[in-house]
Amino acid sequence: MEARYFNAERVSPYAKELVVLAITSGSTISILLSPLIMLVIVLSSENGLSSLKNGIRFNWKYAVVIYVLVQAYVQTKVRINKYVDDK
Repeated sequence: MEARYFNAERVSPYAKELVVLAITSGSTISILLSPLIMLVIVLSSENGLSSLKNGIRFNWKYAVVIYVLVQAYVQTKVRINKYVDDK
């Protein structure tokens, strides 16, 4: 019986690093905005503000910047690869 191995090239037409970057950017944003992170909980006990306020109010701009930068990079690489493949 022949062994079958996972072949990433057949699963996704995109570069592996783009797939990983797109997936990890979502994780980064959710961790950044989560009010359940230990740093946010500690900060909330120190400054007297709620963990929701410390988690979302102070970090939403960072999350937007990360999202825009990652999406711009991924979309640019996808367009460049599509343009090169069409030639």
